[in-house]
Amino acid sequence: MEIKKRVADVAKLWKDRRIPLLASSLSFFLLFIIGPFVAALLLIVDIFFDAEIVETELFTNLSSIIGEAGVGAMKALVASALKIQTAFVFEMVGVIVLVITASMLFSNIESSLELIIEHKRAKRSMRKLAVQRLLGLLFTFVSAAILIAMIFVSSLLHGINKSLLAAGFLGFVFLLLAAMYYNLSDRHFRLKNVWGGAFLSTSLLTIMAFLLSLYLRYFPGVDAYSVAGSLLLLMTWLYFSSLIFLTGAAYIAVRAKRMREKDSVKA
Repeated sequence: MEIKKRVADVAKLWKDRRIPLLASSLSFFLLFIIGPFVAALLLIVDIFFDAEIVETELFTNLSSIIGEAGVGAMKALVASALKIQTAFVFEMVGVIVLVITASMLFSNIESSLELIIEHKRAKRSMRKLAVQRLLGLLFTFVSAAILIAMIFVSSLLHGINKSLLAAGFLGFVFLLLAAMYYNLSDRHFRLKNVWGGAFLSTSLLTIMAFLLSLYLRYFPGVDAYSVAGSLLLLMTWLYFSSLIFLTGAAYIAVRAKRMREKDSVKA
């Protein structure tokens, strides 16, 4: 009965906050920045590692989630952002691009979360805003560093223990989502609610990736549409990923509201 009530409350919040519309806006924004973002990240990685190896392993791992067609579209977006020759000055430009895109991305996500949880952002000074953006950038770098480390481990253990690597990747996604839910809003939720929302989103993302892999395996017709089909597949993946992320936020908001009501009754 409790689960049924939660589902009904999340569905109502879905409708009231127009979450599908928010997801379409977020995914459209992601589509435009994903190319420059990954390209800038690869330029920075090239300072310390062989970016070609990282890029190959990254797209190899992504192909199991969004398929070869989706990876092809992402490669095209990254390639268009990497048409300049690699040099120190361009690596610095890459850092600036990464800062700007990360800041814009987190600002967009913050706005979406605030609409869902009914929390108006308090006025912040320029200093506080700059600190928050720097923390968001640090969060991006740490996440990227962990992802790169996982890619290297994947390349070293390729074909040895795929289930262990998959579990590690899901754990990384779970912690990443939990950190975003907890930190990208002025209203701090209880960790119990955050873990629940992150678990729901990770589970739904896993199911989506599985269904998408089945579709690509048995209905590979997307390849017939070449670049347009690949781009459509990437857009679909980004949209449903955004939808799932915001659904997790809706679950957290519903759980937090229920707990506040229980606390007020006890008081």
